[in-house]
Amino acid sequence: MKLQNIMHITLPSVLTLTAIGCGVIVREDTKKYDASHNGMISKIESGEVRSNPNLSSDSNAIIPIKCKVPKTDIAFANSVYQNLFRRSLTDTEIKELSVSGLDREKYVDKALSDGEATNGITVFLNNLFKLDKIVPRDLGDAENEAIAAESRLVADLQKEPIELILRNLDKPWSYFFTTRNIYCTKSTASLYQVAGIESGSFMSCTLPQNRAGILGLASVLRANPSTMAGPNNNYHRVAFSVYLSTGVVLFEATDGPIGEEGIGMPLPACVPSTDVRRNATGGAYGTASVPSVGPICASCHSRYNGPLSVAFRNFNEFGETYRLEDFDNQTLFPDALLTTLGTSRAELKVLVNETNSCWSKDGVAPARTFDGVAGYGRLITESGLLGQALGVQIPEAMGNQVSDPNMSSTIRKYFNENGETLSAALKGYLISDSFQCQVKEEG
Repeated sequence: MKLQNIMHITLPSVLTLTAIGCGVIVREDTKKYDASHNGMISKIESGEVRSNPNLSSDSNAIIPIKCKVPKTDIAFANSVYQNLFRRSLTDTEIKELSVSGLDREKYVDKALSDGEATNGITVFLNNLFKLDKIVPRDLGDAENEAIAAESRLVADLQKEPIELILRNLDKPWSYFFTTRNIYCTKSTASLYQVAGIESGSFMSCTLPQNRAGILGLASVLRANPSTMAGPNNNYHRVAFSVYLSTGVVLFEATDGPIGEEGIGMPLPACVPSTDVRRNATGGAYGTASVPSVGPICASCHSRYNGPLSVAFRNFNEFGETYRLEDFDNQTLFPDALLTTLGTSRAELKVLVNETNSCWSKDGVAPARTFDGVAGYGRLITESGLLGQALGVQIPEAMGNQVSDPNMSSTIRKYFNENGETLSAALKGYLISDSFQCQVKEEG
């Protein structure tokens, strides 16, 4: 969907210039497992991003773990409560367990169906979407009323994805990457061109087509701020979306090598090649200019950052929709800033409306075309990678621990075989042999 002149936004007059590289987080426990199992679950491709290391060739196979000391029933039940309810067992609950014994799978099912489980799910969602990073913008000398309105908006945005998911826990996780049915308040409705909502409570509303899916929510965009009208060129949002959809972690490498002799991996032909921007010092940051720096940058950029950055072009760093006239605004985009960015008002107007690109989910399958975050979300739902992603995300964002191969593969199996819901994935996490183990064997 192309942009229309539909809403007013504000942007800071100065954007911080940053460099961005790429890479992955390599976990020590995965490296040790891989080394002792002849590379069973990972393969490093020279110069490229590592795929999720906690996988076997069978998408529903559970990778075994050796447990030195299993958890007792009480320790296991307490761990379930700490993750789901965010509290420990009471003395009364401990006594009941001591008398009745424990069917662990039924116990997990009961805990997941308890209303108190929303406490742990809320923590998981807050951490997954980085909602604590949504903070009030500096409004300078604005009136108190405007400052208060901004505070209310932030408070509602921090709850927005949580409201959507908790009210639809019975739906497949993929639903959230394409749905236009969300919940708005009086504060958030204008972000989505929704009229008639006067309540401070969350009410049913519909996203514009170009925002369909959770990646189009102002809250998710604002928690991961970047913009095509700045030198990071939405690459921060790309990194988050790749983690959300695949479990792969891209990270900044601002102090590493930026290139070498030779031409880098080219962008797929279906990625727009019009963005060749370089900043005032000659630094490449445009979608099509980065691969020219060399193989090191291009190996990551041409697979992820370049193709996917195009999906987010409609939105500014606060998750608001750009208007064409914003780029003519001297306050928002002073001439000095445009010079620093090595761009022009006319170029920004072209780029903001250029949202067609393509993506290969694994760098091997042919790249498939999409239009904006709505189309990107559709490809995510069809990728078959969401169970893999949750296998990494749930232990990290709910349990504050690094997922091991047994835990991630169990999550993936339960997710794939039980309706592909978040609840199914959570059950896989809590019932995994790794979760039930107090002390794991080394190696």
